Amino acid sequence: MQKSPEGLNREGCDMIKNEFLLMMEQDLQTHENKQQLADVLNCMKEILKSYPPETEIDSAKTAEGCFKAMREYAQKNQESGCYYFGHDKSVEFITDYLGLGKAKSGGTIDLFDFV
Repeated sequence: MQKSPEGLNREGCDMIKNEFLLMMEQDLQTHENKQQLADVLNCMKEILKSYPPETEIDSAKTAEGCFKAMREYAQKNQESGCYYFGHDKSVEFITDYLGLGKAKSGGTIDLFDFV
């Protein structure tokens, strides 16, 4: 199992949300396609804001892996040589990639919970 300079696990177990984001930021610093990776990482950060700090993420998941999976998906589902990831599809794809369930926001009540 590899460890980062800070001693965080890289493989074989789950990381909590902040460890994951820190690891992705470190990876971004040395990546050749910084802009693409930064865009995916920014989306991940926005999505993860609605999850509690103790949320666990598989350490095998990466921003680069997500970008590659999104590119493959787009290539398979393109029409006329194009595919557009809209907001909702991006959130759904990244959430699924990270293995996260749907986050419940703390500020709203779903009335169907009481039915």
